[in-house]
Amino acid sequence: MFDVVNQGGAVMYLILICSVTALAVTIERVMTLVRLARSEEAFQREITELIDRGTLQETAELCGSRATPSARICGAALAKHGAPRDEVRDAAQDAGAHEVDGLSRNLVVLATVAQIAPLLGLLGTVLGMIDTFAQIQGASGGLVDPEILSGGIRKALLTTAFGLSVAIPTLVAYAGLSTWVNRLIGRTERVSGAAVEVVCGHSAPSTAKDE
Repeated sequence: MFDVVNQGGAVMYLILICSVTALAVTIERVMTLVRLARSEEAFQREITELIDRGTLQETAELCGSRATPSARICGAALAKHGAPRDEVRDAAQDAGAHEVDGLSRNLVVLATVAQIAPLLGLLGTVLGMIDTFAQIQGASGGLVDPEILSGGIRKALLTTAFGLSVAIPTLVAYAGLSTWVNRLIGRTERVSGAAVEVVCGHSAPSTAKDE
């Protein structure tokens, strides 16, 4: 492996760094999303039952005891109990925007690696070809050693192949994780929307009574 990297030149090390970074981010995101998906599933099952019963106190206690995106969003909505509907909805939306940023964290790194890895490979190819033509130009008597020529071309092609081999799986990982995040966000929005309706539903009767 490292022999191939050495043959490709300095650009190959940059691509190698990109590959290690992409792998680390992918592993971290997968582990985090698996844990969150399990926690979300359990929380959403419990809170759906409480929302159906309309018990705000128990719902608030459940949200406070869970460290999931849905719990924090619902908690933000419940904290606005008694406020106008717009304030409750805005609180849930603000909390939701923060949670979306957390769920999507580091995905931009994968997108960046997927974009720059093939460009680095192309850069390595250009540098390799420049080096090859420089050796041809400097050959004495116009005679070029075939081994030198093939070595330069191989160096140029190695960087392109390595760049693409990093970019393609990184792009697949980015697409898969983005889809996974969007599904989690969708489920979270449905639960938070139900919580907003429960809070507003409880607020409306008390307001009417005060009037």
